[in-house]
Amino acid sequence: MDSLAPLRTIADMLVSLADEAVEALLLTVDALVDAADSPCRAEAAALLAQKAADCVSPGRATRLRDAAAAIAAGVPCALTATGADWRGAVAEAAAAPLTWPVWHDHEILPEIESDSEEPVILGDQPRLPRLKLRYFYPGLVVRLRRPLLDIDGVEAPIGQRLRLVKLAIQGREGKAIYRLDFEECRFRLEPVPQDDKSVIGNGGNGWFQPVPERDALEALWEMLDTRLFEAERAVEEQDDPDQIDGDMLLTLRTDLDEAGDWLQEPAGRAPPRLLCAPVAAEFFGKGSDMAVWFDLLFAAIPHCIPPEPVREAGS
Repeated sequence: MDSLAPLRTIADMLVSLADEAVEALLLTVDALVDAADSPCRAEAAALLAQKAADCVSPGRATRLRDAAAAIAAGVPCALTATGADWRGAVAEAAAAPLTWPVWHDHEILPEIESDSEEPVILGDQPRLPRLKLRYFYPGLVVRLRRPLLDIDGVEAPIGQRLRLVKLAIQGREGKAIYRLDFEECRFRLEPVPQDDKSVIGNGGNGWFQPVPERDALEALWEMLDTRLFEAERAVEEQDDPDQIDGDMLLTLRTDLDEAGDWLQEPAGRAPPRLLCAPVAAEFFGKGSDMAVWFDLLFAAIPHCIPPEPVREAGS
């Protein structure tokens, strides 16, 4: 892959992004350098050293100079909190909820500990980033990890697969009533007076476990594509568009398009490495639906089963 263009975009962003986004983007720099079709280590090191001179913050300048020196020396320029390089970070993301800077820790509703039994671990279902009910979207596929009474008083069993058709939220934040219409059954959840706050928060995905089925991820991709296009158009229509905003949207668009291309590919091609989800939290806000949805899509892609190749008649 041609890594120089995205490297230039990320280098521009590293000058002024919030501190919590820097290390995750430096992991992306390492990944791009290692994955480049043509060696670009020297160019990447020079680019970071150049951007260090543009930094207003002395601490940020020192960090970029250190990163440039590491790249030039052929060693990782950033590590996760557990000491893993970008390859280890991808492996961690595939095996457990992401632990990089808190770009998917969206605290909107207060956490209420559940008095019910521990959720059942459902076989080989991967652990994906937490998805509160307010972030559910039409087409999402989940499995129940605890039994739950539906709107008719019938118990939906552990392990039941559910595909969401419609989510309706009525009322102000913290006291809202949730109506979830799945193809298979319907639920109505309200925190007052009924104590459904634990279910609404879905801590640890302990009630509804997202399933990375291809159709569900395609529905999520289409929603992100539409919303991202709207953001891109809004920036383009500004009289004096902010270059950093444009660079962040370009970075997200690059990864999102790569995810979309892969979702349409037949079996046989490895999932793409998508490491720019922290940019969505930076641009749209750490507690925004877009940040949560980018986080979910990029974490779920490695677990999505490729479609069977189309066989020609008579083969």
